[in-house]
Amino acid sequence: MPHRLRTRGRAPVLYPYDTPPRKGDYGLTAGSGLPMLVTRLGTFSRYGHACVALEDPVGDAIKVIEAGPRGAQIRTRNLDRFRWSNLKIEEEVRDRIVARARQCEGLPYDWPAILGFVTKVWGYKLRLIGAKDQPDDKLICSELVVWSYRPDIDLAPGIPAGAVSPGDLGDYLVSH
Repeated sequence: MPHRLRTRGRAPVLYPYDTPPRKGDYGLTAGSGLPMLVTRLGTFSRYGHACVALEDPVGDAIKVIEAGPRGAQIRTRNLDRFRWSNLKIEEEVRDRIVARARQCEGLPYDWPAILGFVTKVWGYKLRLIGAKDQPDDKLICSELVVWSYRPDIDLAPGIPAGAVSPGDLGDYLVSH
């Protein structure tokens, strides 16, 4: 989907759609750290990281929750760093998505799940990885997104949340 340059305030911002993201939308990016690189290579995807918007943007910044090597944290990010989902979601559903996402704050990163993406390249599947369907004591970024959306919207039907990659979330956008 071609990107479109929009001007908001002082600087141009790159969006894949006509409107900026809203609270409850999820964002996808290649990412710049080792776990994101491993995820991209292991899943043959251009996306290695995902987050959930917790509030509507202010200027060119947006508050998100994301899971990374230091655990699930709330941070402020530049809008143009991510490709945003921009799904048509009712306000009440957006509120529930944000509430579930906030519950994940502080959970540690699930390094074995990242290892699971690497083993897929070699044709192996680790049985313990990706078998979870609800939040537990650790998670990865795309798992946080899936848990936040379920049960309202199933972004990866038939796939446990822990086995969903950022690339799978990108595939959902292409198909919807």
